[in-house]
Amino acid sequence: MSDRSCGLYRTGQALTAAPDLVPEGTLVFFHNHSEQGVPVVMLPGTNTDNVWSFGSDGHPAQDDAFLNALIPLLPEGFYVASDDFTLPRGRSIREQTLVQLGYNRLGTPIVFLPERQSNSLAFPSRGFRADGLDLDTLLWPVSIPEPEPQEPRVLH
Repeated sequence: MSDRSCGLYRTGQALTAAPDLVPEGTLVFFHNHSEQGVPVVMLPGTNTDNVWSFGSDGHPAQDDAFLNALIPLLPEGFYVASDDFTLPRGRSIREQTLVQLGYNRLGTPIVFLPERQSNSLAFPSRGFRADGLDLDTLLWPVSIPEPEPQEPRVLH
């Protein structure tokens, strides 16, 4: 059995037990454990703010060939460009640009560029395809703290 970590992947081949439900070239969340005691893949459900939520029902994934063909993806989230690079359709990204990374249902990476709105940044729901790029070396993850639900904001 594969020793894959839990996380986002693109399928490199169809799931043998359910090729119509989980075809090759599909975004999935892989869990190397489940209540059934076997690894499972879950399909994307809804996308909110460029982040997928995955259903709780998974498809058992016990075929070593399928598991070995899973293509690991960077986590969805916020990143900074580590160097200048150009997206496939010619859009240039400058070093140290803040971006949001997401995916479509096919597991194609999508880079979302922020738009300034007064004293805030907003990420649009449409981004730029970033397929064919080595995003592991082009993007550095950044942490953006979120206030606790009960934490009052203090103005200075």
